[in-house]
Amino acid sequence: AELVNISLPADLYGTMGDICTAVSPELAIPASDFTVFRREKQQELEAAVEPFDAIDLWPLAVLDVKVRVRCCFGSVEGVALEARQDYTMAGSSCTEATQGARGGVG
Repeated sequence: AELVNISLPADLYGTMGDICTAVSPELAIPASDFTVFRREKQQELEAAVEPFDAIDLWPLAVLDVKVRVRCCFGSVEGVALEARQDYTMAGSSCTEATQGARGGVG
């Protein structure tokens, strides 16, 4: 994926959700498909944006997993799958990074 830097005037976009809505058309990704990080902590969409804030928007994606048996490639039903995010962008523990952020992942 290509890194895109976008500068927006903070006085026009008061919340993280406002920024998601603003960049959505340019990136051709629905605003609801973004998650937002500030200083490596996941933010709520209602969180205020301060002048000169550096935030990261990451598009969410669907994870499609199919489990098959090795011998005949038949499907296996009733398999439990646990998916979790272990590390932040900087490599630190996700649990540490999201402490204090309501609605964060961990």
